[in-house]
Amino acid sequence: MEPLEVETPHPQIPRLYLKLISAGFSFFVAGINDGSLGSLIPYIRQGYQINTNLIAVVYGTTFCGWLFAALSNSHLCQYFDLGVLLVLGAVLQVLAHALRTWLPPFPLFAVTFFFASLGQAYQDTHANTFVASVKAAHRWLGFIHAMYMAGCLVGPFVSTAVASADVHARWNLFYAAPLGLGVINLVLVVIAFRDSLRMTQQCGESSPESRKGGLQEMWQTLCTPSVWLLSLYFFFFLGAAITAGGWIVEYLVDVRNGDLKDMGYVPAGFYGGAFLGRLILAEPTYRWGERRMIFIYVVLVPNIITEAVAISLFGFFSGPFFATGISVASKIFSAEIRSSALALVFVLGQVGGSIFPAVTGILAAHAGVKVLQPMLVGLLGATGISWLMVPRCSASTLPHSPSPPAVSDHPSYNTFDPNEYSYNETQCHAFFPGLFEDPTRAHAFWQARNGIRRADLDRVQMTNGMVRAAVYKGRLYVITALAKGEDHRRKIIGVLSSIHRALVSAPELTAIPDTEFIFSVEDKVEDVVGPGHPLWVLARKADEESVWLMPDFGFWSWGHLNSQIGPYDQVVEYVRQREVPWDQKKDKLVWRGKLSFAPKLRRTLLEVARSYPWGDVREVEWSNKANFLSMEDHCDYKFIAHVEGRSYSASLKYRQACQSVIVIHELQYIQHHHYLLVSSGPHQNFVQVERDFSDLPQKIQELLDDPAEAQRIASNSVNVFRERYLTAAADACYWRALLLAWATASPDVTPTSAPQHGLRYESFLLLGDSNMMHFAG
Repeated sequence: MEPLEVETPHPQIPRLYLKLISAGFSFFVAGINDGSLGSLIPYIRQGYQINTNLIAVVYGTTFCGWLFAALSNSHLCQYFDLGVLLVLGAVLQVLAHALRTWLPPFPLFAVTFFFASLGQAYQDTHANTFVASVKAAHRWLGFIHAMYMAGCLVGPFVSTAVASADVHARWNLFYAAPLGLGVINLVLVVIAFRDSLRMTQQCGESSPESRKGGLQEMWQTLCTPSVWLLSLYFFFFLGAAITAGGWIVEYLVDVRNGDLKDMGYVPAGFYGGAFLGRLILAEPTYRWGERRMIFIYVVLVPNIITEAVAISLFGFFSGPFFATGISVASKIFSAEIRSSALALVFVLGQVGGSIFPAVTGILAAHAGVKVLQPMLVGLLGATGISWLMVPRCSASTLPHSPSPPAVSDHPSYNTFDPNEYSYNETQCHAFFPGLFEDPTRAHAFWQARNGIRRADLDRVQMTNGMVRAAVYKGRLYVITALAKGEDHRRKIIGVLSSIHRALVSAPELTAIPDTEFIFSVEDKVEDVVGPGHPLWVLARKADEESVWLMPDFGFWSWGHLNSQIGPYDQVVEYVRQREVPWDQKKDKLVWRGKLSFAPKLRRTLLEVARSYPWGDVREVEWSNKANFLSMEDHCDYKFIAHVEGRSYSASLKYRQACQSVIVIHELQYIQHHHYLLVSSGPHQNFVQVERDFSDLPQKIQELLDDPAEAQRIASNSVNVFRERYLTAAADACYWRALLLAWATASPDVTPTSAPQHGLRYESFLLLGDSNMMHFAG
């Protein structure tokens, strides 16, 4: 038997890239608007014949737009999906630019900044939330925020060129440019996000519960300390950035005696530096630690902002500040509050971006624009201090769950049969406490959103590796099945067979609810759907709360013609028969696998462990089976390392079949039985190490120094997982619990008759491979 190392093809999703391009373009349009203001302030003052005090009104109305967005966002999210909110933001920006082109009276001109900032707030908040959820989010966040700075870079050139042509009459014509771009932005959003241009509830279905849900979300946001700490960071950073961009031209003209026509281009140096910083520094910031790198950038930012070159360096090193803050927010904010929390963070950031430029204007009216220099030095220092206050985000997303009871203490332990498929609901909960945490969690998530509707199911775009199925009167029906190749087909059969076994072995068929569902056998949620869809999956990240975890296909059976593993209970029985006693096991840590699945993570393990005498960690070359170890050979070692692959690694359950200490790094992906992992205390059943394996030598040495403790952890592991929670009995109980929790959260999808366009599972199995892989009943 060989260890399970499976990698499925990553599907190409053109619409995802269209959405990312649309998000980036919306930030570019916002950048054109914001970047032009600094260059236009002298022309606005001359055109409207106002002083710096009234310019502060523009920043005030901008803040009001962001504030209104924060107050309204959580309520709008109760009724409108992502596409509608992005379109609303685009429309408001088009309105603002259309009014400015007309050169309205100054009060109305100031009000247009309310419309523009409100539209930007809706687009920025939801675009950031969307982009933060995709694969390699740090790079895409760097991209969209670099696009914002690209807009800020272009803005001063265009605005200064137009305004300087005729100082008193022509500057407002600049706004024709962002007006045209705004229309393109609107069209692009409609096309890219057309799959979410809808209300989340039926028209007229507003209820006290919905309104209460919005208020509860806002209250939860306000009660989250990390929201306020991250807001403080953005408060000072945006205060420094917008103050620098807005007043640098006035500063260089009045204090440095620069020519207005030339100095109007200086903000482009700041924005150009920020543009390059967000592109170039995104990857090193992510790889070397966001917390550390941002503090380094704060130190590197020039302390005295007086010249065009210095302002460019300021922009370059402060470039990653915004995108990195969003990336950290996506990790420390829960999915439930992320949208409203980001809106609040942006608003409080805009408070700084509005207050400090306004205060600078008021002080400049009395003491001169030379106050800009000390203002920026103070704001940058405060930015660094506030960043140190932001909570650290752990790489681990392992769910926090109460420690499971020791199974030997359970009163019914002596009557437990691991191969009994027909335990009723009461028995299942008695034998497997803590196993059903994820269906309970997902049920609560959807109940708080008024349940799953058939429309929610219909909006899931079927793609390769997905199956839509139904249960009616205890029978399993396949409605649609899509597979790209034999790997998908075998996984789908494994999942369907496990469900069928749980159904036919149920003690009471009448207790099985009628329902309809969709599952995916792909490794990652993001490979098949966007955030917020109801879907059964093999693994999820902690913030992917809308999905439901199911046991993987290997519990039924797995293997190729030349690589047989077999049903999981067969693997367990084979291991049990040949496993050596604890004192005869090797005092080493073993790992075998392919580096290509997670090259950085797995290579780090090799680099850390192989120089120690206890390290037996090697890459397997499947072409010639170099360094190969069978699954049962792993059980000859006292310590077995488990490393995630492209996402989760299905081999964990096989390693847990051995009476060995399982050593696991901080996990990013959760499987259905991970809630039973306990890293400390009397019920400890594995050893957790840092994701970079920096503490691995210390942890292994502690185990070698205390063999009794190591044996206790190994015994706990095999008793909890191999002998109880990963048995066939547990598998059947979990599937029935999943069906029940799903059905009670989705009464709207209950079928009233057998699916007309579907096949019974038994008939589906008789289809030829090609028909099975592209089945649409």
